[in-house]
Amino acid sequence: MDYDLQDGTDACTRASCRAKIAELQAKNAELEAKITELEDRIEDNWKYIESLHEKDHDLEAKNAELEAKITELEDRIEDNWKYIESLHEKNHDLEEKYVASRKMSKAAEENSRSQAKDKKAWNSAVLERDEVIKEYTRKCKKLQDLYEYEKAFREELERINEELLKKDELERSGSRTSPSKDHGASISHENHETAVPRSTTPTPSFKIQNHVDESNTKPSDHKPSAPGKRRAESVPGKPAAAPVTDDNKNARKKPKTKHPKTSRDAEWSKMKDQNGNAPESFKFTFSVPAPGSSDARPVSGSTEPAARVDQISWPDLNDSATARP
Repeated sequence: MDYDLQDGTDACTRASCRAKIAELQAKNAELEAKITELEDRIEDNWKYIESLHEKDHDLEAKNAELEAKITELEDRIEDNWKYIESLHEKNHDLEEKYVASRKMSKAAEENSRSQAKDKKAWNSAVLERDEVIKEYTRKCKKLQDLYEYEKAFREELERINEELLKKDELERSGSRTSPSKDHGASISHENHETAVPRSTTPTPSFKIQNHVDESNTKPSDHKPSAPGKRRAESVPGKPAAAPVTDDNKNARKKPKTKHPKTSRDAEWSKMKDQNGNAPESFKFTFSVPAPGSSDARPVSGSTEPAARVDQISWPDLNDSATARP
């Protein structure tokens, strides 16, 4: 900066002015430097502001993206809440079903215990019934054996009676040529009597009675007596002896027919045959030794041997059904 000093100013004033001018120039230069620096700083600030604007734009974009994500998350959270509510409902239904299943399980357990108890009672009843059936089967087997024995024994006596009838016919045919023999004894079978010629030592006739009550013929109440066993209610006393006549008053007495196994009187109960018909009462009035005994004599002239008593299937006398009292 140039100043005009030609107006008569003294040198001092001019020097001071120059110094002030120089000082002002220095301050001006310093201010210019500061202004330049400030301009640079302002330019940097503008650049920074522009960068901030760019960052703000990026932040806005990120904010929008975050808002979209937040909205999506809110929707998902709402869906999750709805799902949780549905799970609560399902849990409630499952709890109700669980309670119902527990009740059904308890009822099933009670029913199972009741069925087990009923099954145990049924099994015990079945076992008792089986025991009863076994007992009745055993008794029926004993009765069947007794029936078979009595049937065989009766057949044996009928066979002996038939042989005696045959012998009677032979003796009758022989008595026609020898009239000195007397007659008196008779054999009765099925209510038909046939005269038998009396020998030189006649035998007194007697009857083996068989009293059978009508109620005993029922299948449920009938109990046949043991072989050779006389029932107290059927035979109150000893059989009455035959009346003494002129034909048998001098007859030699013989013992009653004894059973070869039991040594009892020959007696059997009225039994039904296979057709369900009860046979007629059998009345045996001729004293004959038991078949197979030591004093048995041949009753037929046939060479064929007679059936022995030991060939008959006798029941076990040790059995409680047929044992002696």
